[in-house]
Order: sequence, then structure tokens, then C-alpha cells
Amino acid sequence: MPSTIARAGGVFLPIIQSSLSSLSAGSEPDDPEVKKLGAYLVHSQLQSAGNSSALFLTAAANNLLCIKLAEELGVKIASPWISWFKAASLPALVSLLVTPFVLYKIFPPDTKDALDAPAIATLKLEQMGPVTKNEWVMIGTMLLAVSLWIFG
Repeated sequence: MPSTIARAGGVFLPIIQSSLSSLSAGSEPDDPEVKKLGAYLVHSQLQSAGNSSALFLTAAANNLLCIKLAEELGVKIASPWISWFKAASLPALVSLLVTPFVLYKIFPPDTKDALDAPAIATLKLEQMGPVTKNEWVMIGTMLLAVSLWIFG
């Protein structure tokens, strides 16, 4: 997914807002006094999105712009994707590993454990019921699309 915004809004935000994270833990976005879990998760996602975008050449549009600008300045890159990945691996991976710990120290969540999370997840899954026909169709469509993308 080449857009940091798409990853944040389409993937991470629904996870953060899910019943097992911030809202069910009592961390409401419009309450400035509550800093339970949601704020930590949002800050972690914000920082991690930049780190993961730096790792892969095609993870952010600005990375491709950097390659283009380098070529215009006379820098010849034989294999841009591999060269980018090799150069970015160490700093990006270290940043991805260190970021949650640094944020935990400077912006700690009030909620530090979720011992009842498995029970809540089981209850929510039971409330959702079995997978519907439309959901199976969606799963099949996604598997087909990914298969065609990889092998097509």
C-alpha cells in the first residue's frame, strides 16, 4: 500500500478504534483528560508509519521522488529497489523496534494491561456469529486478487 495516509486511515485506524483497543478501554478521542490507550496507539502508529515507509522504495511516493532527484543529479543506481532496501534496512528496523519503547517512556498509556482481552474477543466473535456467504465471497475475491497479483 504505497500511501502512508491509506495505511493509517484504512488499516490502522479501524484496528485502533476496534473493541479491543482504545474505545472499549475507555479512551475517548474527544476527552482531553483521558490518556488510557488510544493516544499511545495513535502516536505509535504515526511514528511507525514513517519508519515502515522508509524501509521500502515503493512504500511512499516521496521515496520514488528521491530516486528521481538523485538520478537528475547524476547519481546512478543500478538496482534502485534492492539498493534502497539495503541502505534503509538497519535504520528503519531499529526505529521500528525502538519507537514503541521510547513512546512508552515519554507518552505512557494509563492502561498497561488487558487481561480480559481474550474473553472480550471471544464474546465479540460469538456476537458476530458465523462467517456469512458475502464474507466468504469477499475472502475468495481477495485471495484471487492477491494470487493474480503475485503469479499473474
